[in-house]
Amino acid sequence: MKFRIGVLCLLVMVFSISGTFTAAGADAPDLARKCSLTVFLASDTDQNNTAEGAEITIYQIAEASLESGVPEYSFAPAFAGCGEDIASIADRAADLEKYAADNGIKGSVKLTGNDGMADFEQLSAGAYLVTETATVGTFTSFDPFVMYLPGLEDDEWKYNVFAAPKITADAISTDDVAAGSKISVSVKKVWNDEDASRPTSVKVNLVSDSGVYDTVTLSADNDWTYIWKGVSSKVEWRVEEIDVPAGYTPSYSKDGHTFIITNSTKLIQTGQLNWPVPVLFFAGLLFVTAGVMVNICHRRVNDEK
Repeated sequence: MKFRIGVLCLLVMVFSISGTFTAAGADAPDLARKCSLTVFLASDTDQNNTAEGAEITIYQIAEASLESGVPEYSFAPAFAGCGEDIASIADRAADLEKYAADNGIKGSVKLTGNDGMADFEQLSAGAYLVTETATVGTFTSFDPFVMYLPGLEDDEWKYNVFAAPKITADAISTDDVAAGSKISVSVKKVWNDEDASRPTSVKVNLVSDSGVYDTVTLSADNDWTYIWKGVSSKVEWRVEEIDVPAGYTPSYSKDGHTFIITNSTKLIQTGQLNWPVPVLFFAGLLFVTAGVMVNICHRRVNDEK
């Protein structure tokens, strides 16, 4: 089943996306041209309070083709069995997100930078599901949504599209704003495996006595490192790796406010080595026996004299 955009384009969203989209009066888009999508995350009450390190995942759920100069959409192969109506996918983002998770569909993943932005480039024309797969700090996650690329703005096709879904940041308590009460806590993943069967990423929780504070993904893209900024110094923090890869043994250490998780493919030797004990015992017994024999021989010689 295919779906053609009519007079009213489905790109009008309930969250903040630049521009109002209509299809009337626009020339046919160039569907061979690559597009880009920028997702911007910041507190809805303070645009300077950006969400750095949030994990954004997008999936191409539909491909685009031209029909009489108008974009027509059909499901991408990975979503062909989702059972949804192609004309209603803008309203079915949550169901499409669940379908992707249940069927192990891989999307394109980016982390937001210190400007709160995640840039996805070289995207083919079509419809994309945009999700937040890991939040950061006290920021809430946004609801999944669908974006069409290219997008239509003021009767002009835009190939570089900007989206700013609404999120909030929890209020900071009075205790937390006290002098010296805010710190940065970091985690570093170290591998001791000679790059044997290392996974492409791991997930790590920042934990306090109150439970899991945040979950992040470490990979080569962020140098297997993450920093939680502005957390309370009054809390006893710790980290824990989720779903440790098969064949690996994790060990944890801490240097100041930096946690180091070392994943090793070999068992780590701890405590006292026990193998020399029996060897030393029998060696001592041999020397005692030899001493006794020498003493007996010495007495016999003296008796014969």
